[in-house]
Formats: sequence, C-alpha cells, structure tokens
Amino acid sequence: MDHVGLYSTVHFFLFWVDRMSELSPVAARRAEMLQVARRVFLERGMGASMEQLACEMGMARQTLYNHFESKDRLYAEMIRATAESFLFSLRGDDTDFREYLIQFGVSIRHILLSDEGLGLFRLMIGETARRPELAEIVFHSGPGNTLNQLTRVMTSAMERGVIRAEDPAFAAEMLLSMLLGVEQILRLLGRPARPPEAERVRVAAIVERFLCAFVPDASGNLSDKESS
Repeated sequence: MDHVGLYSTVHFFLFWVDRMSELSPVAARRAEMLQVARRVFLERGMGASMEQLACEMGMARQTLYNHFESKDRLYAEMIRATAESFLFSLRGDDTDFREYLIQFGVSIRHILLSDEGLGLFRLMIGETARRPELAEIVFHSGPGNTLNQLTRVMTSAMERGVIRAEDPAFAAEMLLSMLLGVEQILRLLGRPARPPEAERVRVAAIVERFLCAFVPDASGNLSDKESS
C-alpha cells in the first residue's frame, strides 16, 4: 500500500471511530460489520460467501442475514458507507464556500483515488457489468447519493447568490468530473498517486477554476447573455 492508500485507510478508520462515538450500540455494531465487509470484498471480491463474511465478523451466518437480507444488500450498504466517509464533509460550515469545496475535494480524492478506492471501483464495475440488477442498487448507494447531496449544496449556494444560478445538478457533475476525471483513469492504469502535500494545491486549483465558471454577475444570469 502506498502512502496515499495508507492515508485513505487512516482517514476512513478515523471517520468511523468518530461516527461510532455518536451511534447507538446497534448502529455502531452495524458500522463495524460494514468495515469488515469492505476489507473482505477488497480481498476476495464478490466471490466471498455470506458464511465467510459472517466468520470474519465473528457471528453466525443467520445473524448476518438478520442485518442484511442478501450479499448484494450488504455490498450496497458497504458502498454507501464508503461514500458517507467523504460526504460527511458536506455537513460542515459552508460560509467560506471556496474552503468548503476544497475540504470536500481533498476528502473525496483521498478515498476514491487511493488504492482501496480504486479496488472498490474495479470491483463495482466488474460486478455491475455482469449483473445489471445490481448496478441500480450500487448507483443509488454510491455515485447517485454523492451527486444528489452535492446538487443540494449547489442549489443552496445558488439561492444565496454565492455562485451563478444555473442547473445545480450540472454544476455538481462538473465539479465531480474535475475532481476525479482523467486522474481516476490514470490511477486505474497504474499511475502513481500524488503525494499528500500536493493534493490540497491540486484541489484548490480545481475549485478556483470551478468557481470562476460560476461567478455571479450583476444580473445573476450570465448564461442568458452567452446564449444570445
């Protein structure tokens, strides 16, 4: 595991330590189960059986089924939990919108561009290509959830006049593409990760250019001028 992958693992672990301190015992136990599932799926893929997963969690298979009705549901919940580890940053104070987006960008890249994040992506693509019925569940648990929450952030910022009022879903898609895009492809093809100290510089540059594209003007509707 490289230093960025290690940072991602520590980030994910510390996130869940913080989250579990806020959860009820039942919810905390479920969170622990999802952490174990994440490790097992990365190691063994979807070929891991519910029996193996239950063994790794230290419980009977039927107990695992009492929490998750199927392996697909467990997998989807694991994807959702992984997304939550960086979406949590969107619940902070967005008064300084630039810094708010930078924190989100650093967080999502640390997770999704890490070795573990790329492993989950490969697993997700491989399984959903073979099983279309799983694709819809996984999309709503991970990418769709991320897009929806970021769209709400953009909607709020547009309503407050922080950025130009256009299609908030498009703005969310644009930012996500800028943050991941080609770099995710390069990482999937084996390109080394950027060192942690370079990440914030990179993300800050991306956010600056994103905000330049949505600068509010006097009329608050530059897109109408561009289309005329």
